[in-house]
Amino acid sequence: MKMMKNAIIKNFDRLILLLLGILGLTNCDIDMPVEYGSPTGEYQITGTVTNGETGKPIPQIQIVRSLDPDFDVRPDTLYTNEEGKYIIYMHGLNTPVNLKFEDIDGEENGGYFQSKTLETAVTKKDQVQKGDGHWYKGKFVKTQNIALDPVRNTPEYGAPFAPFHSENQ
Repeated sequence: MKMMKNAIIKNFDRLILLLLGILGLTNCDIDMPVEYGSPTGEYQITGTVTNGETGKPIPQIQIVRSLDPDFDVRPDTLYTNEEGKYIIYMHGLNTPVNLKFEDIDGEENGGYFQSKTLETAVTKKDQVQKGDGHWYKGKFVKTQNIALDPVRNTPEYGAPFAPFHSENQ
């Protein structure tokens, strides 16, 4: 009895496989190529760093790019050129980017400037080249100009000097 039951189940399985083979396992009316990977694109963030009071470009401002400022173990660092310009190139997925602008050279670039952090993201309006309609999303260029305010008092290192007073004076 048990052998007959197994034979019936085996033949039933073969019948189902035959029907699925004839009718098809998927809807073949859709013309969609099979692709592997993830959507990708070319992304640029470009801009000029200027003095917030004079509007003049500031050279040698350090820019640290990170995807997550609390956990990015490999942030990218670059510097503005002599005209205060910078370009950040990225390839892959479009994710928000954190940029930290910091004056690290003291007065060599015209004074001390306050640091500034900015979160920015490339959007559809920044697209300059169309994608291929599949995984390649195209080329995007975002212009992100920023003005840094001068620091009024130059930073002091250490504790301020205090005159020594003795009780005997």
